Amino acid sequence: MFSVPPSCKQTLGSLSTSIQHQISTRPMLHSNYRAFLRRHNHTDIKPNNIIIDREEDRKEVTIHRVQLADIEDSIMVPLNRNILGKAVGNRRWRSLRAHAEARANTPSDVFSSGIVTQGSSRGVDVQVIVLQHQLWYFGNNEYITVFLKHMGDENPWGTDVNIVERLG
Repeated sequence: MFSVPPSCKQTLGSLSTSIQHQISTRPMLHSNYRAFLRRHNHTDIKPNNIIIDREEDRKEVTIHRVQLADIEDSIMVPLNRNILGKAVGNRRWRSLRAHAEARANTPSDVFSSGIVTQGSSRGVDVQVIVLQHQLWYFGNNEYITVFLKHMGDENPWGTDVNIVERLG
């Protein structure tokens, strides 16, 4: 069973977007991905499965180690072999091949890693995107107003925030 070292306390997904931006542009993050991807097909690469051992001061973030968690969602895929017929991975971070249930392999994980890294380097707030999609598919301006009222004053979105503008 895989255990997370005590010093690795935060996932990429739990960090602020400004810290994600600093971390995701570092060569160490990329080299750790490459080292892992040479051996496994993780099938579930997403920000909450990337564990970062880091220190932060006023000027910069120092990364000591980056690891992938949730190893039970990985599989050893022999060289020149593929996973076929399965839409593997988290749909938000899944490669096009995996969406099509076509050849999922190390390049698929590299693609997923790139999406996670690119989103983090831009400072994208994934929760905003997920909420945006849910409201677009199932709601309208009236629904958004009712939703905010239902959530109450202490919700992280704040009733004074114009959520329609925030969500685009």
